[in-house]
Amino acid sequence: MASVAGPTDKIESFGALLSRDVGARARVVIAGGSAATVYTGGGYISGDIDVVGPRPLIEAVLKRWGFVPEADTDGRVYWSRDDLGLFVDILHRTGGPGRGGRPLVLRTRYGPVRISAVEDVIVRRLVFWSRDGHPELLVQAVDLYKSRRDRLDLEYLLAEVRYERVEQAFDEMRRLADSPRRRRD
Repeated sequence: MASVAGPTDKIESFGALLSRDVGARARVVIAGGSAATVYTGGGYISGDIDVVGPRPLIEAVLKRWGFVPEADTDGRVYWSRDDLGLFVDILHRTGGPGRGGRPLVLRTRYGPVRISAVEDVIVRRLVFWSRDGHPELLVQAVDLYKSRRDRLDLEYLLAEVRYERVEQAFDEMRRLADSPRRRRD
């Protein structure tokens, strides 16, 4: 991975290598802010690589690769490898990423990598924005929605919005996505 070009390539390459080493019996998916980085072509940069998959298998691979577990002040465990500048967060999700969103499968020089469905990424941004109020999360959701509006599985997206109870956040996102931008004079 020493020859990767930018943040998107770094995430995709890491995901493909991790998927390969975890093996075919388990599904590893790049999620969260890392998926937003991929979908925006590096327009947003995540501070870590978020993965969803079988924790014991992923942890075993990370240990083999020389990653070290570190707990933050909240007790959340990240895996890091300082010489590569990589931090990995194994996300807690029951039933995998989303409950039906089809992940994007990209081909890399290291093999395929799965990226959470854009609908799932949008909903997670809305959930965290509703909970934490960080404006950049809403901006990311708006940009993802606008850039992929014609390709979204709207039925699935709306079902996830209802399931996560973020209808107001979704309405705000759509309002912002549909409003014309003011020009600065």
